[in-house]
Amino acid sequence: MAGESFAANHASTGVSLARIARCGAADVDRAVQAATKAFPAWRATVPEERAALLLKLADAIEADAKRLARIDAVDIGRRLFETEWDHMLAVSQYRYFAAAAITHEGFGRPIPNGYLVAKREPYGVCGQIIPWNVPAIMAALKIAPAVAAGNTVVLKPDENASLSTLELCKHIAKIFPPGVINIVPGYGEEAGAALTAHPGVAKLAFTGSSEVGRIVSRAGAERLVPTSLELGGKSPNIVFPDIDDIDAVVDNAMFATMYCNGQSCLAGTRLFVHEAVYDAVMERLVAAMERVKVGSSLAPDTVLSGLVSAQQGQRVLDYIGIGKSEGARS
Repeated sequence: MAGESFAANHASTGVSLARIARCGAADVDRAVQAATKAFPAWRATVPEERAALLLKLADAIEADAKRLARIDAVDIGRRLFETEWDHMLAVSQYRYFAAAAITHEGFGRPIPNGYLVAKREPYGVCGQIIPWNVPAIMAALKIAPAVAAGNTVVLKPDENASLSTLELCKHIAKIFPPGVINIVPGYGEEAGAALTAHPGVAKLAFTGSSEVGRIVSRAGAERLVPTSLELGGKSPNIVFPDIDDIDAVVDNAMFATMYCNGQSCLAGTRLFVHEAVYDAVMERLVAAMERVKVGSSLAPDTVLSGLVSAQQGQRVLDYIGIGKSEGARS
């Protein structure tokens, strides 16, 4: 490391939680070289062994889930109930792909007559970039399938949510051979750009905004490497006049809007209500929202906690201002 670092701050208070190594191009290069060196042996590892190590990692995360969830709750501002659920879902992903490694014939498993239906070869080094909203699930969905198939990984967590992924590294280091899974924290324009442009990376995977997705896609196209993108969206809730249970509709609309404090590509960012039921829906929606408890991410009765950063908070306020300027009523 060059010695530079950046701050990880409490999402709600801004209090410093840690200093994180700020990886640059040289650090990314070392990580890719380590992954490249580890690839031949990892590729030759039988699926049963890869599955066994993934299961060990799942067990380690499950045993440490309470602590990891608290780290995420203060680092990204989401309520503890949600971040605990994140880590349980992450555990299930590691276990799922451990099973897939030994059951999926596409991984080259033989059939009784000695022939292969298909033999799929691992790419090599996979460069992966994940967002800040659900770091535990995002890391699992990137790491687990890649290593199950015999690839090695260099993963960059978001600079706003690196702590739980770095804690995950402690478990990885005890379980996996050196170089199989590498984590490079840092800024997108530095570590992220170096990773997507590195000639040693054989496969790119990115989850995040459409704007950055276009940049990653162009980087993959320039080097003619396969690229997987999971980008943001705008998800509407549409209420038709034939609904039977208005309260259930309101509950669903509120969950869609407030889960992850609205910071999700799955969030219900728009609500379209038919004029025949508009007044009834809005009356109950306003009443339900007035009962929502806003508070600390660690408080058990909190329904809505904080956004990931002051910058993100200001961005939301700006959107509210745009809405009002276009005729929205509060």
